[in-house]
Parts: sequence; C-alpha cells; structure tokens
Amino acid sequence: MPQALKDRTLTNLYNAVEAYRTGSVAVRIPKAAREIAPQIAALHDGLDRAVLAAYGWADLADDLRSAAGREAVLRRLLAENVRRA
Repeated sequence: MPQALKDRTLTNLYNAVEAYRTGSVAVRIPKAAREIAPQIAALHDGLDRAVLAAYGWADLADDLRSAAGREAVLRRLLAENVRRA
C-alpha cells in the first residue's frame, strides 16, 4: 500500500481538518492528509448545514463552530429529546 494511503487515517484526516480550519501549523500532519483537508472540511460543512436545515435550525449554520453555536445546538437537541421522550 502506498504511504500516501497509509497517511490518510481517520485520525490524521480529522486532525488535518482541524488544523486547516484553525490555521494551525504547529501540529505535524502528513502531506496526504493535509492536501485533502479542505475538501473534507467543505463536505462536512455541507452535511452540517443539511442536518441543521432538516431540524429547522438553519439559523445556527453560520455560528456552528463557535462555543455559543455548539451550546445552542446542544440545548436544542436536549429540548428535542425531551419532547420525543
């Protein structure tokens, strides 16, 4: 198996996405994972927006990566779980 494929582990890929989003260069990420990070980030952003829209929470899409946005999602998920229980 080529080294580039071995370097595309889930851990490396998600570490690369996080480094890509934060602009971090301190973390050593294999080149194969770094190169694909922008595409993975874009796919996840699209998936996140689709899920939020399905719940009727599209208003959270632009704030999702902040602490306040994550808190809002968790509060709404808890309320939804309580409603369905």
